Amino acid sequence: MTIKKILFGSVLAIGMVGTAKAQSMTEDVLLFSQGDNGGTARFKAMGGASTALGGDISAITGNPAGLGFYNQSDASATLRYQYGKNKMDYFGNKSNSKTDNFNLDNGGVVFHLPTTRYGGDLTKGWLNFNVGIAYNRTNLFNNKLDYSGVNSDNSITHAYADRMFDEDGSEWANDMKSSFMFDKTIGKDKNFYFPIAEDKGSEQLNSVWTKGGKSETALSFGSNYSNKFYIGATFSLTDFRYEKSAVFTEYGITKDAAGIKALNPESNYLKADEEQAKFVDVDYELFDHYGQVTQGSGFDFKLGMIYKATPSLSLGFTLKRLHLCQLQMNRPLIQTLTTLSQMPISHSIISHLSITTPRTIITYKLPISFQLVLHNIFLPVY
Repeated sequence: MTIKKILFGSVLAIGMVGTAKAQSMTEDVLLFSQGDNGGTARFKAMGGASTALGGDISAITGNPAGLGFYNQSDASATLRYQYGKNKMDYFGNKSNSKTDNFNLDNGGVVFHLPTTRYGGDLTKGWLNFNVGIAYNRTNLFNNKLDYSGVNSDNSITHAYADRMFDEDGSEWANDMKSSFMFDKTIGKDKNFYFPIAEDKGSEQLNSVWTKGGKSETALSFGSNYSNKFYIGATFSLTDFRYEKSAVFTEYGITKDAAGIKALNPESNYLKADEEQAKFVDVDYELFDHYGQVTQGSGFDFKLGMIYKATPSLSLGFTLKRLHLCQLQMNRPLIQTLTTLSQMPISHSIISHLSITTPRTIITYKLPISFQLVLHNIFLPVY
């Protein structure tokens, strides 16, 4: 059992390293493709399984055939209060953060337009043509994470050093070289960068905020044929906005001469007449600020049908065609490194480097997708 656990942990670690670069984009795709069951309280109480039911405002954004059940006009609004609490344990330091939000979850109106005149047969033929307009919130991104602790394993500068090797010669890598926080040495097979920061014992703080939401505004039509067959269609516009801000802070000390010599005996940090020598065995602070704004819009079309086989049994069908027209992602990145050569600060020599990565604006289209939903529901008649 122990051997299996060790092997599993090794495979997992390898997989995480291999997918680290794609993680952010993968998270975005999963985030934007998912949504909760926004709707009325009745709709939520049924877990969103109302494809075969009608007579509810949620039918406008669910199965539009359900509008045919209405025999009078109606309006509805549903509010939502969302509370979240995150508990963190970072290297033994426990903390928690809370978020709450109050918003309109669903609202709509149905206009009942009977097609049968008073005195006519109200059981046969097309009995009504109803129109519905609704707003529905399908996702809420508000969240907050705050945690801190003393990292006994490594420093974030190790990740920077790996990236410097991958992007050697780039403007970003060259800027990082001038921060007096990295050195280059010759290994057995290839050159590599290593951080001047101590490998363990740095104090780290991280704050991550997300906010935004995803919603749809829909226009729907539904009709009733002989109280047996119901058909409807919905045209809706989808809109979403996602904002993420993360601030990572690290405080620590740089390696002493012995630690640097073990990695690079010819390092300039070991030469007294070089400027780098002033930043051996001193305090440093590092700030890494990541920001992202992603917004997009699209449209979808739904075709819905409900067949009432018996007074107790209904069969529902919904075909949805979703097209997110465009996504635009804006990702600025700011990194600040400050190294103090001696204490107190009033007498220190300071190396200060601030790197602002140019804003990365990604605009892309998502492919058209189709979704088919089938439901049956049995309601006992007493």
